[in-house]
Amino acid sequence: MLNTKSILIMSLMVSIGYGCVQKQYAKIETPTDNSTVETTPARQWDPVRREFWTVMLFTQLSNMPQIRVRFAPKYLHGMVRCAIEEYERRYDIEYFEKVFGVSAGKLSPDNGKIAYDITFECSEKQMKIQQEDFQKKAMEEPDLKDMI
Repeated sequence: MLNTKSILIMSLMVSIGYGCVQKQYAKIETPTDNSTVETTPARQWDPVRREFWTVMLFTQLSNMPQIRVRFAPKYLHGMVRCAIEEYERRYDIEYFEKVFGVSAGKLSPDNGKIAYDITFECSEKQMKIQQEDFQKKAMEEPDLKDMI
């Protein structure tokens, strides 16, 4: 039979286990309306430094012959702005300058892939916009002055 010591130890173990389980699964209060939810503000780069990196990326990309052939300057600028906005969304300016602000050949493979993916995604968007604009322009009636 069970003696009182065994019963006391078993009840103690059960109460400790029950107490631990109760604390582990405590109910979390969730707000029912969005007015009490705090949002974190978007990262904002210094406008001068942001413009500097926009110009730097535009200059680097416009010096590549394969990019010059693919994009008109207006759409290349749109692609660069898209890429800088994505960098701004993801990183603080100090981190960006330290990691991505180096020469293109000096990026680590991981950071090079991130830079490539961001630029590629933005280039796809801008290429679609450029093609749509060129198609609209091709559908317009030609001006006789332009034909001379």
